Amino acid sequence: QGQLWVGLDHGAAAGKQAVALLVIDNPRNLAPRIWVLDCHVAEGRTTPEDDARTILEMLARNGCKYDDVDGWVGDRSVGRARWDVDKSNKELREFLAHELRRPVRQTKFIETPKKWSGSVLYGFRLINAVMARRDSDGGSNFRIHPRCRELVDAIKTFNGDSRHPGKDVLDAVRYPIEAAVRRAGSSWMAGGVVAAYS
Repeated sequence: QGQLWVGLDHGAAAGKQAVALLVIDNPRNLAPRIWVLDCHVAEGRTTPEDDARTILEMLARNGCKYDDVDGWVGDRSVGRARWDVDKSNKELREFLAHELRRPVRQTKFIETPKKWSGSVLYGFRLINAVMARRDSDGGSNFRIHPRCRELVDAIKTFNGDSRHPGKDVLDAVRYPIEAAVRRAGSSWMAGGVVAAYS
């Protein structure tokens, strides 16, 4: 049930690489359900090879395979000018192909999130709107697995500052949600429903 998504916030500096695994159900509906199954924030600096292995390990420990993933979203390229390693969707896709022992053309495209002035606020308001909804058993429509400690800490402490250490994992979660809503053509993209529940 639902679609399986991987979200990435690329980071070349230590502790800046974050990845999240989500199931998103019914993003067109006014009450989508979202499960954050897993997340990982690197403790130090990583290479694209490290990131590819981390993602495949994350999928495996959740009983999933690479080909089970319905959507991939990764942040813009980073590191080219300042660091000695480039982090990009293209690089990651190449190393995923290497780990999977298949040609790059047989791997899935990793889309880049849409960004505009106010897009961060929009994304977090969208998440808040889902969290505010309740399903038939009274639980939130946004559920987080207990293993996602970094995400829970980020939600509790994020202060809106783009330099806040929790923003990376929050971005890794919001990118797939925004993409799924956009792909579904939901009226949420107009902002009206988000405003109603924010």
